Amino acid sequence: MKSVFYVFELLLCFHFILACGPGFYGDDCALPCPVNCLGKVCDVTDGTCGNCSDGWTGSYCDLSCPTGTYGRDCASVCKGYCKGGCNHVTGKCDSGCEPGWDIENCNVVCTKGRYGMDCKFKCGRCRDGMACHHVTGRCVSGCEPGFTGQNCNNDCPYGHYGDKCEKFCGEDARCNPVTGECCGCTDLKKLVSEKDETLDHKEEVVIGLSVPLGVSLIVNVILCLTTCYYYIIYKEECKGEKKGEQFLN
Repeated sequence: MKSVFYVFELLLCFHFILACGPGFYGDDCALPCPVNCLGKVCDVTDGTCGNCSDGWTGSYCDLSCPTGTYGRDCASVCKGYCKGGCNHVTGKCDSGCEPGWDIENCNVVCTKGRYGMDCKFKCGRCRDGMACHHVTGRCVSGCEPGFTGQNCNNDCPYGHYGDKCEKFCGEDARCNPVTGECCGCTDLKKLVSEKDETLDHKEEVVIGLSVPLGVSLIVNVILCLTTCYYYIIYKEECKGEKKGEQFLN
């Protein structure tokens, strides 16, 4: 009797399994298996997945692999420094690399002399030609003589030169930030002196021109006054002659 019962259960089970086509489950086989079940195969009763497609996990394969992992059963670890983590299915760096890492592999630092996002920035003047930090661009070993700043991209300030810009150029002069040479540079004191000499010369010219102009003006005034004086006398004499003629007549 028990054997007959077991056979009946077995036949019922086979009937239930064979009743659902591939990719479906449920009492009436109307429910599709979760899309990420490997081969679209799921349990015909509750729809759980036996295995998941690459990059997925969970009973229903509806969860992507945790950040930093990828592939079948999320068993593979991302390689390199992917920005935002690698693709949970393929393991590739779809969003590019973190700053300081090669754009192709994201597991090799930027080539010497480059740094930053996609290694697109050029290092400054680091001491002894040393490479800068592949992420920040800072010169860990310091700057070459004549340069300053965190990334050694700036010349020494005005009036300074040499290692760490600690040396001073000639007094009030601009010099080569590396060697300190002032060839072709301008001495501010010389400029000021030349300007003062020019102003003094202009004052001398003005004074020199003022003297003859003043003398000429005085002479012209005297001539004008003299002319007016004689003109007045002439008019008075003419009046006297006219009165004498009237008296005689």
